[in-house]
Amino acid sequence: MRSYEAEYQWEPIEMTTDDGYTITSFIITLAFDEKMPNPPVIINHGNGWDAATWMQSLQKDGKPFPLDIVKKGFPVWLMN
Repeated sequence: MRSYEAEYQWEPIEMTTDDGYTITSFIITLAFDEKMPNPPVIINHGNGWDAATWMQSLQKDGKPFPLDIVKKGFPVWLMN
């Protein structure tokens, strides 16, 4: 499988809920691109899953589909 590390960058974002839970979500952007031209896309999982599930949902070429969205200029938020 191809590595996409050079094309994309990600950052974990921690949020604390009012009842004290810490939730970590992730924002994925193009590497070396300071400003993404389009608004963010939020991708949320179904019940019992997590953000990593989206990175395992491969297309025929083996690339996770959220990376296609980023490649088109949309920052992607993977929610937990």
